[in-house]
Amino acid sequence: MKKKIKIKFYFVNSLTFFRIVAALIIASFLYFFSKINNFYLFYTSFVVFILASLSDLFDGFLARKWKIVSEFGKVFDPITDKILTTTTFFFLAYLSLVPWGFVLIFILRDVIVDGIRIFLAKKNINVAANFWGKSKTVLQIIAISIIFIGYSISVEFYDKNFYNKHFYLFNLGVIISAFIAIVSGLFYISPITKLAKDKIAS
Repeated sequence: MKKKIKIKFYFVNSLTFFRIVAALIIASFLYFFSKINNFYLFYTSFVVFILASLSDLFDGFLARKWKIVSEFGKVFDPITDKILTTTTFFFLAYLSLVPWGFVLIFILRDVIVDGIRIFLAKKNINVAANFWGKSKTVLQIIAISIIFIGYSISVEFYDKNFYNKHFYLFNLGVIISAFIAIVSGLFYISPITKLAKDKIAS
């Protein structure tokens, strides 16, 4: 029985770690795409991204179904999500498909939030992912998918200028997810503010 639980546990965690591997594959493929302009690399990157995003749904679902939700999973699941989305955003920006400013917002937000989480954990205060945080991840996945699809359609049926002409329309999802990223980040700052007030009051 314990062996079966271990197998299930390792399988679920392998799905989590798959997102890190996927991020490395996407980074490599998009980088080489920028050099040799082989669109199979671009399309394959999108397929890998979708598979990695779906793995995020399955590992959580299976962990709950098999009742093997662990602290390890709670900590590393959101981290691997961030690695996947941030890496993909970075290289899409490198290809000039996404504004660098929004990528910077995502990176700064995640660094600040993770820093706050570590600080609060030392104070034995657990800050779980809230609705806004989960919404941010979903919106980022949708936004990235729109960029991949939008640029692919532009190249296949129009030309590269079509994407540039409708640049901010294709990036509307990125803009919305950046706003949600800021809002969700503010929820993590709230416990820090409360701690500071309590310390001053004492």
